[in-house]
Amino acid sequence: MTMTEMDDDDAALAGEYAIGLLEGAEAAGARVRLREDPRFAAAVADWRERLVQLDADTAEVAPPARVYAAIERRLFGGAGPVGAGSGQGAAGRAAGGLWRWLAGLGTAAALAVAVFVVVLPSSGTPPTLLANLASEDGALALRVGVLEDFSAMHVILDAGDAPEGRVLQLWAIAEGQAPVSLGVVESRDYFLPDYPRDLVEQGITLAVSEEPPGGSPTGQPTGAVLAAGTLEDV
Repeated sequence: MTMTEMDDDDAALAGEYAIGLLEGAEAAGARVRLREDPRFAAAVADWRERLVQLDADTAEVAPPARVYAAIERRLFGGAGPVGAGSGQGAAGRAAGGLWRWLAGLGTAAALAVAVFVVVLPSSGTPPTLLANLASEDGALALRVGVLEDFSAMHVILDAGDAPEGRVLQLWAIAEGQAPVSLGVVESRDYFLPDYPRDLVEQGITLAVSEEPPGGSPTGQPTGAVLAAGTLEDV
């Protein structure tokens, strides 16, 4: 099942859920559909796959206009500068140069950056480096960004969790060096201001392992490595 096989409203709702725009009753309703509606669950999975695949060869698929409109509302505190009667999609009406900048990226990359911007406070900054970590089967997916001012890393756990009785631990791995712990994954969305700035740079590998409660007792991965990705310029 793909988004093109769903009606526009359902496809848009799946996109909004996947990038974290839904709140309250809407989010609760989407979670129920995720459990009970295989078509909706497949559409959400399709969106998540697009978000974690930042390959330049990924075919562009224009997100439904409602998704862009919702992002605009969260970014600009209103409907955005919409020209009355213009008939243009929300992406074409976005304020300032943000959407022109995002339009220069692939669709998946643009949405991945957009969700980082959406979840930041209004005074926050977008990521300058971004890594997508995913397991081979896609059951576990994380995004890790380094903010433009390097004040913190932003960790978002999009899908999956640690095995029962275990925790997820994040690692930075420079070529030829031992892994350096970035700590246990604290929640599904958090900032990490205390990180090794001299180590975290473009091209470094980030990985997630499953460890005993409290994290690795040795300072090195002791459990299975579940997902990995590379920090790249946004």
